[in-house]
Amino acid sequence: MIDAIPRLQDTVVATLTSSYEPRGAGARVTVRPAVVLVWERQNGGLQLDIDRTTLIGRELRSAIYTVTEVDVNDFLGVVDEPGFAATREITASAADNASLAPPSFAPFVAVLGLLKTFDWQDDFLFDYRTGTAMFGEQSIEFHRPLRVGELVAIAASISDVCEKQGKSLFDVIEVTFEITGSAEGDRLMSGQQSYILFK
Repeated sequence: MIDAIPRLQDTVVATLTSSYEPRGAGARVTVRPAVVLVWERQNGGLQLDIDRTTLIGRELRSAIYTVTEVDVNDFLGVVDEPGFAATREITASAADNASLAPPSFAPFVAVLGLLKTFDWQDDFLFDYRTGTAMFGEQSIEFHRPLRVGELVAIAASISDVCEKQGKSLFDVIEVTFEITGSAEGDRLMSGQQSYILFK
């Protein structure tokens, strides 16, 4: 039984109840967004005809990340930052009693923060439960150090998508981002990250 037929980018998609019994070659029921069901039925389980270039320019949801002492200490427990622990108390601001996070912690914040800005299915048209995705390149420009205890805001958008062929066909999605502090114009870092989505 079909409950509703919403419209998604000029493609009619049926939302099916869990009691629906599919009939016909290639039909199947899965608990996934309806648009994936349509693509899988049309492509025998493959997502080859997804045109992700239509995603270029899409603004992703904003996200907040808190630079916590626990995260920084956990990070320092596995990453070698020679001399950082010794200079940490010296560089702490006496006014707000905040210490600086190590410089190598900034890419960690960029990766974790960006993962909060998108949903694989809704924003990248990708089902990570059945597909293969990899982290690609990352380029970051640092504008100032991170302080322990501060909240940072992450804004991102899809700046480019290109299809490539290796052993398999895949898309490379490039996301441009900016991470800011709480004060207006307080830029912490900006750059781009790319994600490789195999078809």
